[in-house]
Amino acid sequence: MILRLLLLLIACDEDSKPKSSWHNAVQLYCILGVLSDCLYRVFKLKYKNLFLLAASYYFYMNWKPVYALLLFSSTLITYLAALGIAHFEDQQKKKGCLVISLVLNLAILFFFKYYNFAAENITALLHYSGLAIQLPALN
Repeated sequence: MILRLLLLLIACDEDSKPKSSWHNAVQLYCILGVLSDCLYRVFKLKYKNLFLLAASYYFYMNWKPVYALLLFSSTLITYLAALGIAHFEDQQKKKGCLVISLVLNLAILFFFKYYNFAAENITALLHYSGLAIQLPALN
C-alpha cells in the first residue's frame, strides 16, 4: 500500500514536467513522509542512518549533482570529528574536535550562502570608491 502511494506520488505530473522532477513541494513532502514512515517501521538503527544518508545524497544530486560534493565534504568533516571525539579522553581535545568541525561546516555554509552577497557589496563599494574591480560570482 505504501509503495503504491509512493509510486502514485512520483508519477503525478501536473505541469507536464519530466516525471523525475522533484520541484513540487507538496509532492516532495508527501514522499518524505512516506519514506520516513517506512524507514522507522522497517529498518534497524544502522540501516536507518545509511538510508537517510543515501536519501540525502539522492535529493541533493537530483537538484544539482555537484552539491553532493559539498554534502560529502560536510559528512567527512563531521565523521572525522566524531572519531576524534571518541578517540580522545581529554575534554579540551574533544572540545577542539567539536569546534574545528563546527567552524569548517559553518565556513562551507557561509561561503556558499553569502559569497555572492558579499561579492556584490564589495564590488559596489569598490566601484563607489573609483576602482573598477568586478569580483566573480558563484552560480
